[in-house]
Formats: sequence, C-alpha cells, structure tokens
Amino acid sequence: MMNLEPAIVPLALMIAFSTPLLASTTAAAQRLEVRTAEAQTLYHVGERIPLKLSFTGPENKQFEANMASYDRSGRMAYEEFKVAPASGWADPLHVYFGSSSGFIGGGLTGFAPLSAKPTVINIDLNEWVRFDQPGTYTIVIMSHRISDVTARRGGPLGGQSLGLVSNPIVLRIIPATKAWERAKLSSILSELGKNSKGTGTEPDSLKAAIADLRFLGTAAAARVMAQHLRED
Repeated sequence: MMNLEPAIVPLALMIAFSTPLLASTTAAAQRLEVRTAEAQTLYHVGERIPLKLSFTGPENKQFEANMASYDRSGRMAYEEFKVAPASGWADPLHVYFGSSSGFIGGGLTGFAPLSAKPTVINIDLNEWVRFDQPGTYTIVIMSHRISDVTARRGGPLGGQSLGLVSNPIVLRIIPATKAWERAKLSSILSELGKNSKGTGTEPDSLKAAIADLRFLGTAAAARVMAQHLRED
C-alpha cells in the first residue's frame, strides 16, 4: 500500500493556516518563504534553530513589512507556528505569556516596502517551539507583519494587516548527547569570555551565544545563566 503520510502532513498544515485567509488576502501578490540558516535541517534537542523569513511582493509599494525584532515582554507576536506531529514539542513560554506578566508589550519598530528583492527577518524558532523529543517535524508559519498601505485608516499605522502562510519546512531532531552538550556549553563560555568587559554594543556572535545558552536547557547552562543575572 502506498504511504501518503509525508504528503498529507504538510498539506494539512497548509489548509489549517490558509482557510481563514481566503477572504483577507489578494491573490498571491505577497509571498513568505522560510528556511533555516545555512539550509540546515538536522538539529539536536536544545540546539538553537535560526530561521530566515523572506518577504517579497510587487514593486508598486502597496505592501510593507513591520521590521520589529524585539518586544519588552521578550518576543514578538507577529508569527504563528503550526507544528506536526502535535506531540514531542511545546511552547516554552506558554505559561509566562498566558499570565499577566507576559503582556508588557512595546518596542522600537520600522517599516520596509515589499519588492522583488526579499525583505528578511531573522528569528529563532526556539522562542516559540521547544523540541523535547527526537523525531521529524513539519513547521508552517503564518506571519502578520505585512500590511496594505493603500487601505490605511486613521494614520500611518492603520494599514490593513494581511496573513501570509509560509512554505513548510521539515526538521529532523536528534538526541543531545552529554558530549555534545559539554562541547556546546564550552563554545558558549568561550564567546562570553571574549566579551566579558562589556563595551556597550553586543556583537552578533555574543547575541548568538546568549541565545544558545538560553535554549540549551541543561542544568549546567542554567547555572551559568544564574551567574550572569544582574540586579536590573
């Protein structure tokens, strides 16, 4: 018997995201493509998974992207994530953002007009999806960053928000061995040591190391984070 499951899972995710959009989007004028950094598809449990969200659209400046990349509450809410299967993973901050402490909100933002040249947003999947079990997972993203500037009402931020559904990506998650965890933490500590003086602006390599430390999820990583807590 032919096995149809690999084709059915991404299709089901696309249908689940696409159905509410039929009345709100105009044809395929805008596009969202998602891929992992360096096109990597194999990750360990606890490994940071950086994603690149590429938005394209017509050259008529009708659509623009909200370029916000942070929020005072800790993460942006412009993207939604559908993951299959439904088990083996969790939203690591579900409890926090489901309480009053998770709704501080706000932050600097900017807007960029869409064109044939991709407008790229970088995010870490781990902010929304923590893989707890090894396996193969299919992820589809809906983004609400795009707005139609010709439908503005009541000011420059009043454009009609559109929901764009991405292509599905498939990730294979493998167990994190003790040796891999030790090597990863050692690399993180090395990067933290290089920037221990704190010159003000954090280099990208330091930001990546801090994110790696947050998502590693080991007792040793938690101790290092505790050691670096500040009074503020």
